[in-house]
Amino acid sequence: MKGISDSLKSNKLLKAGYIRMLQAKEKSEQFISSIIFTIKSKNVVNVVQKTFEKSGYSFFFDMGTLLGMIRDGKLLKRDMDIDTGIYIDSKEGKKKFRDLLTNTGFKHKFIFSVDGIGDVLDTFYFKGIRIDVCYYEKERDRDCCYLFYGEDGTEKVVRLYNSKIEKVVKFDFLGIMVNVPENKEKYLEERYGNWKVPDKKYKYWEGPSTEKIDNKPHTAKLY
Repeated sequence: MKGISDSLKSNKLLKAGYIRMLQAKEKSEQFISSIIFTIKSKNVVNVVQKTFEKSGYSFFFDMGTLLGMIRDGKLLKRDMDIDTGIYIDSKEGKKKFRDLLTNTGFKHKFIFSVDGIGDVLDTFYFKGIRIDVCYYEKERDRDCCYLFYGEDGTEKVVRLYNSKIEKVVKFDFLGIMVNVPENKEKYLEERYGNWKVPDKKYKYWEGPSTEKIDNKPHTAKLY
């Protein structure tokens, strides 16, 4: 390996070819992942809906997943995950919810927590598809959740606000009745601005309803 590394450093043509090979490999892997996501995601959405319903907690499909469902009638391939929001305000409740998912076949991979706030996000996998679960908090006149982002090589926290979701309703997504906020258009406007027009430059930590906070983030990898 050292000989290969030295050759790359001394030969610009070899180095350029090696970089192109890595880029092609990455594009190929992304293409394969997008196909798998397209094939499996509808079934996983159905499993998520049915499993979350068993918890008894109020929940909805969230963020990029909600955007794709409402605007495009399909999930966003560039996200290749399923976003959900749920209202659970106790450690005991979160533990029971996690147990429900793991007993149903979901693999719990990450717990994201914030100093002074607690656990704010869980990541599960089901049949190779990533499912993010944001734990929403109810404030007097609005709701909020928390996400992590990277800046200057450091992991940081952003708080996302939205108008209070008073009611969750059913929405027909490809023949599956899924939970969405009743005020879904207003929610999407607060989260994305002009949500009806795709914006490849959108950054969730710089959205119209965000606040960067100084609380320290922690990520626990479970497997």
